[in-house]
Amino acid sequence: MATGSPQAVNLLEHSIGIWPTQLPWYTEVVMLPPTYGNWQELVHPLDGTYYYHNTKNALTLTNLRRYLDLHSLKDFIDVYYYVVPDKQVIAWLEDLNSKLLFGECIQPSLELEAQYWKHFEFFPYQFQMESPQVRHIWREVVCYIREAMTLGQSSAASMFWTLDKINQIGTHLATIESLADNEIIEETGVMFCCRVLYILRT
Repeated sequence: MATGSPQAVNLLEHSIGIWPTQLPWYTEVVMLPPTYGNWQELVHPLDGTYYYHNTKNALTLTNLRRYLDLHSLKDFIDVYYYVVPDKQVIAWLEDLNSKLLFGECIQPSLELEAQYWKHFEFFPYQFQMESPQVRHIWREVVCYIREAMTLGQSSAASMFWTLDKINQIGTHLATIESLADNEIIEETGVMFCCRVLYILRT
């Protein structure tokens, strides 16, 4: 018989026992992502956190746990850039000094596309990538493998370091595609593919 306060004894007599191995099942059922106002906290596949605003369709790396008054964030978190999925670029509504953004970049359109892929590497939430896109990336990498094998001075070496690294990337892309569920690539695969596309475009 349990000893202690009458309330503790009463609680023990009317509770249902649970095995420690059952705890994960119970916690999975009730755990929801933390929300801060309309901001939902998301966990990045590499363990960082970021936040998604469900009515503004906005994302931020700002740690919202530190803000007690989320209403003041409306003034703080403003649009820095827009993601344009059908063009695969990022864009701004206000004027920018392109020299600050691009420096001496020869092809600004490629830099805008590179930043598009960087965005989804950081914020993979709700981004869908399908197997044909992975195959397309793999074909691009194969072109660089051929270039590295046939030319003494290859641009592939400056992007991917060595021929072995390029081959590893190709192998990893094939693995990502083979793990696709109904042609949809999972988040860590999306991140890797976006990273490769960022490298290919810069």
